[in-house]
Amino acid sequence: MIRLNLNLKLFSYDELNEKAKERAFDNHYIFLCETGEYNSVEYDYKFVEQSIKDNEYLFFYDGELANVTYYCGKHEKAGKTELSFQGEIYDITEEIKCQD
Repeated sequence: MIRLNLNLKLFSYDELNEKAKERAFDNHYIFLCETGEYNSVEYDYKFVEQSIKDNEYLFFYDGELANVTYYCGKHEKAGKTELSFQGEIYDITEEIKCQD
């Protein structure tokens, strides 16, 4: 087994380069269509981009969506933010707070 200590970087939609932003947009558009939230044949850039921003999604450098959970309300982990990556859960609450 080889153990690596990786330094992962997560990006907001606006921080992505154009190619990564296009991938993030396309994946979210497909998600919206599949869930019935959006049913137009044509891209509505404003609607899709606003949905991405409203949900405060985070992405890897290539536009792949990071599996991030923001806990709120009466949940026992309310106020925490976690990243699930490669079968591990990372508490990234402090990293998120530092960006605000």
